Amino acid sequence: MTGKPTADDYRWIGEQYEDWAVAYCATYVRGITPGELLRTLGADATERFTGVGRLRALTRAHDPDDARCFVGATSLGDWSVMVEYNGFVGVTDKIVTPLSRGRTVVSHYSNENGAHRFCWWVDGTLRLDFDALFADCREGSHPDALLADMAECGFDLSDEDERGVPGWHDTIDPSFALAERITGIRVTPELLTSAPYVCGLRANPWP
Repeated sequence: MTGKPTADDYRWIGEQYEDWAVAYCATYVRGITPGELLRTLGADATERFTGVGRLRALTRAHDPDDARCFVGATSLGDWSVMVEYNGFVGVTDKIVTPLSRGRTVVSHYSNENGAHRFCWWVDGTLRLDFDALFADCREGSHPDALLADMAECGFDLSDEDERGVPGWHDTIDPSFALAERITGIRVTPELLTSAPYVCGLRANPWP
């Protein structure tokens, strides 16, 4: 990747990691270590592993009657990147709002049922919140602060009557690109395959 990231720079996510990307949550938290992040979230550490493949396996093998959910975090500079397979802790307001006090948090999410969300918190305030399928409808304290970046990343900002039928890459790829523009964190194949993660179980964030 060179210059400002766009959706094209993240096409490999869906091509190489479709099984994870079809139901994922990626959360970037500044000013905290992975271990501190898990403790702050109330996640009981279970193990350390390399790459997201192990997280996927743990989640799939998890007892469906156990309401807890797996989260895994790794460190990049002064940021921690938390990943979830078929999870949504990182976009749960009652969890992330207190976590973001004194910090910046960016999170984006997608699941198999077509639900999508992109969030940007700064010091306890949700600055930007939108569904990647409907980027023309934005909420938060600064909903229009990143309009130029959103358009350049590949989000369709036209209203519902004007836009076409979105595909796989129309939501996931621009979400990774916009997150990088905010955080400076570049998600790479190495991050997903060979980075060291600390994994924990957190109580179900609902209700």
